[in-house]
Amino acid sequence: MTEWVLLNTSKDKNVKIEESQKNIAVQYFLLELPIMTHSTNILELESCDFVYHTIPKFLKHLYYDKKLVSPTQNFLVLKG
Repeated sequence: MTEWVLLNTSKDKNVKIEESQKNIAVQYFLLELPIMTHSTNILELESCDFVYHTIPKFLKHLYYDKKLVSPTQNFLVLKG
């Protein structure tokens, strides 16, 4: 998941991602994961939608499965 994000944020598609960059990205993702899966509970909202230009495969499965994500939370893909 984090490698996908790092590769898709670089304009240089031949960039080599360093291990230290992956470690930082993993830490960030793990800290972000609770709000991505339970923002309705954390923020005391009825519903919540995350909007992004694409959905990584891991998050797609996570959101569509609905076992680990609040049932009133969705991931929307912004079409340009």
